[in-house]
Amino acid sequence: MAGLEDARVWQFTRAGSIEPNAMTVTQRASAFTSATPDGTVLLTRRDEDGLHHYLVLPPGSRDLSQTFSPLAHAVAARAEEVEEPDLLFQAKHLAVAAVNMNAPVGRSTQAGADVSELSKLLATTLSEGEWVAMVLRRPLDRERKWHQRWLDHHLGSATRTHHSLERDAPVMSLWAGSSSARGAKGILQRTTAAMPGFDMNIQVRQVEKTKRGLAMLGSSFAVLIAGCWLGTIPAIVDNTALYTAVGIFAGLSMPGMAAGAMYLGGRVPSAAERARRFIRHNLIVPPSRRVLAPSKPRKESTDKEGRVTAGKDGGYPFPKNAFAVGPALTAGLIAPHAGADSGIASTAVRVAPASMRTRIGPYIGLNDGQPVYQSAEDMYAGTMAFGLAGSGKSRLVQALFAWMTLERVLPLNRPGYPGTQSSLVVFENKGEGANDTESWARRYNDKRALRIDLAGQSPFMVDILNVPGTAEQRARTAVNAIKYSFSDGSIMERSFRTLSQVMAAGFAVTPELAAAGEAEVGRSAFYYANILLGGRGDDAGVKLAAAIRSEAVRTSAPESTDLGWAAASLAELYEGKTPSQRAQFTDAPRSKVGSLLSAESYWSRPKRITWDKILTQHVSVIINAGVTVSGEQMDDELSRQMQSMLMYTLYDAIKRNCSGWYEQHRAVTIFADELKLLAGSSSDVIEWIREQGRSFGVRAVFATQNPEQLSDAVRNSVLGFGTVYAFAQNNPDVIRRLLADLNIATDDWTGADIANLPPYEVIVRATVGRQRQLPFTAKVHNFWGDQAGFARLQGYDFDAVNLPGEFFQ
Repeated sequence: MAGLEDARVWQFTRAGSIEPNAMTVTQRASAFTSATPDGTVLLTRRDEDGLHHYLVLPPGSRDLSQTFSPLAHAVAARAEEVEEPDLLFQAKHLAVAAVNMNAPVGRSTQAGADVSELSKLLATTLSEGEWVAMVLRRPLDRERKWHQRWLDHHLGSATRTHHSLERDAPVMSLWAGSSSARGAKGILQRTTAAMPGFDMNIQVRQVEKTKRGLAMLGSSFAVLIAGCWLGTIPAIVDNTALYTAVGIFAGLSMPGMAAGAMYLGGRVPSAAERARRFIRHNLIVPPSRRVLAPSKPRKESTDKEGRVTAGKDGGYPFPKNAFAVGPALTAGLIAPHAGADSGIASTAVRVAPASMRTRIGPYIGLNDGQPVYQSAEDMYAGTMAFGLAGSGKSRLVQALFAWMTLERVLPLNRPGYPGTQSSLVVFENKGEGANDTESWARRYNDKRALRIDLAGQSPFMVDILNVPGTAEQRARTAVNAIKYSFSDGSIMERSFRTLSQVMAAGFAVTPELAAAGEAEVGRSAFYYANILLGGRGDDAGVKLAAAIRSEAVRTSAPESTDLGWAAASLAELYEGKTPSQRAQFTDAPRSKVGSLLSAESYWSRPKRITWDKILTQHVSVIINAGVTVSGEQMDDELSRQMQSMLMYTLYDAIKRNCSGWYEQHRAVTIFADELKLLAGSSSDVIEWIREQGRSFGVRAVFATQNPEQLSDAVRNSVLGFGTVYAFAQNNPDVIRRLLADLNIATDDWTGADIANLPPYEVIVRATVGRQRQLPFTAKVHNFWGDQAGFARLQGYDFDAVNLPGEFFQ
């Protein structure tokens, strides 16, 4: 008793429908009972929020992760460990079922039985705080023989199919708890009556505290008083026999009184006290074992002389509160199928393929109690996570970033791992997400990491306008980025031409030209393009255009130069045109450039880094489009436009710099927590990443909360990525699209599987060795809550990593 430890508790939740095939249920239940540790408890309990179903394993049980799996499959449930369970068996009154030897054994059958019927009955009869529990143990070989003999006597040939004689049949005790003694008794009577195949007649024993102790103490006092009375007799009658009787009475009374006192004082615990001690550790006293062989049954017989010898039933093969039952009877109590009363349905566990149970890439979490990993090599095929807010998709994306950061700092040199020649580009639309991502980079002292806030007064910027080529080429790149960020069709051919003309002129403006044109000095090309489009009035545009054209004439700049091309481009807008004629060309594109001027503080920042440098020097850059640490924030529309333009120009830089990177074992990984903010008005970039990105070393790790807001082309592209993580969804259209992908090879998945996923539970459809694997479920590890253990989980030597230092400058 002193060595009791707290049990481990799993809760069963509904995960599909129980198979109607009773043989299948029996086989799976048998797999459970064959490995059941003695003292395992199955429990149904009603609390204020409904019926709950638990499996309780005693401490020290081996193979804990596998013990409950067959039973969970038997009742179409999933089992999740309860971290800090309350006291499950607390009740004012306890009762235990015991065999009634005065009533005949019945002949019940399991044929056609529905294992969920018992749970449905309990849903209608249990009151809040009431429970019924089955505690199991394995029978001894001698008990099996005694039981066979006893059944043969009572049931004869019926024993051939009796459930309790199945190979893996356990011995069980049935307990109940209630606020009243009558309630506990009623629970056991109803439960045994509803258990299919249970054919024993029972009587209910109340497990009370002191009744047996009081009886023992009272009988001891009675013996003592009788002895004292008898002790007066020798004074009257001299009889040696009476002296002997007095001695016997005294000898009997004193130990009895001592035992009764110890019983009452708790030194020798009563059955109730022993039960309460177990309950404090979420355990129930397991069925005891019979030590002495029971008397053999005997049939009535008549000898040759006609004398009749009466038959007898023989002794019960187990203690009176123990019953041998078939494995399927255990399943009925734990089946969480009492309708809505059994709580929220969950998703059944599907086992991961063996190829993903070995360390082939980043550790993701657990599947059926075993670790699972994403294939590093196949991350070139893209990773996409769908999920509602709070489902865990963002933490998974951050964990993949942390893994790649570890690889940059402390490469393992495994096949397919990115190593040090890996550029990372993170688009974060939430400030706290950027803070968390940055903390991972600092944790592993990635000195080639840089954070850039789009809003606020940060000195750093990604200079998307600084690309190789002439002013004309740079202008076309910038306008293509603008076109990508705005709605499809909003920039037509005429507007594209005008924007290219004024952007080329904007690139040509030097501080001297700005001063000559009476414009502010040191501003961005967008700023000067806006002036030339009439954003500061037609006169301001005329003055700046005149300064550019005059300088081109003065220096005889040919059109092959930036200045010459700018002057020639502006001629179409400003040479011989009235303000009204000019407005026909400039009004439409002016709204596009004008909206970007709200980010002029970004475009004019002094510390600039190009995409070319980020890629070729393998920088890790975290772009925060959300609120800054100081509380500054862009409006949503401008933030979306900025991220789309950054994405387009990154795509352009990858094509320019990264050809052949896959063969060179170099990589650039793009992370985005909300893909719709990068997708822009065209699917071209995302489709290019999927279809051609591998040869350029591109690994995409995208996520979205709102896949229905993606265009069909973009959504189809990311559904074709090598790895898809499907977290919980509640949009029927999205669920239908995901199901179409999950059920390509099978019809195992339903909409309920996706809708019922709890937080950090995910359905994984992955690729290993460029071969599609069957989808499975996984519980994503709480990486954010276990940052100190992250490196160890991923197979890295954390001690070899230095303390955080300064970021890339």
